[in-house]
Amino acid sequence: MIAEKGQPSIFDALDGGIKTDTVKAAQSNGDIVTLVELDPRDDGVLVLLFHRDSPNAADPTYRRIAEGKRHIRTGEKDDDEEQTVSAHLVISPVAGNANTYKVVLEEIPGLSASSLIEIIRIGLSEYQYDYTDKRGDLKQTYCTLRYEGEKSAKLEEALAKGILDIKLSKPATVDFLDADGIVAPGRETATLKLKADLEPKDVLEKLKIWKKKAADAGWTDFSVDLQLDHNRKKTVKIEREDEAKEILFVRSEQLTFVTSMPVCSPTIVAEFVTKSIELIKT
Repeated sequence: MIAEKGQPSIFDALDGGIKTDTVKAAQSNGDIVTLVELDPRDDGVLVLLFHRDSPNAADPTYRRIAEGKRHIRTGEKDDDEEQTVSAHLVISPVAGNANTYKVVLEEIPGLSASSLIEIIRIGLSEYQYDYTDKRGDLKQTYCTLRYEGEKSAKLEEALAKGILDIKLSKPATVDFLDADGIVAPGRETATLKLKADLEPKDVLEKLKIWKKKAADAGWTDFSVDLQLDHNRKKTVKIEREDEAKEILFVRSEQLTFVTSMPVCSPTIVAEFVTKSIELIKT
């Protein structure tokens, strides 16, 4: 991840992309997510800071009720300003397991792991380096990455706190629609409530069975809404390829900071990094 000078590394790939302003991606709504800062630490941890800019967002409006009256105030932005949020991503090597890392992502709406990993992939794809193939020929390649959750033992812990809903969806079919292309059906959804009091391990096994049955019946998406600590909720999507192996789950933890954590951090917040590393070690 962080190599000696002259050797290819993830840090060099992303650092070069920051300097050329190429480690970014446009989102479907016109927002731009950009990698804005990197911090390679001496302990091998790499810290990334992302910004999501919303150039098309309207000025925020605030309401206050005083003495029975509604007061409205608009927060106006300058012509060269954009509404922005930020998220830290802390990447730490796993001892004894080469090319495997644990990560902590600051949970911010609009800055999901999948969107940030895709931006990192963009930066890595632009960083090609030489290698010698089996025939002894010199060629060029680049590295990429994929992310996984933690093994289902963590999901069992979350299941113990309670399932709120099981949600299904599939492409809808509406028989009475004509075929002239004026309208088209969207998606059909269903919500299931778990009424029985089951052990978490039993629920996990049943989820795998229900997922397969749902897929056989044409339902393409299967997710579970979980109740977490501190009145928080999380949706875990169970993919088709997880039927035959352990369901993977991304942990969700709430941390308390002395340092103010603004909606958008201009630079990397040291306390977030410190607590993230402590969390990785647990």
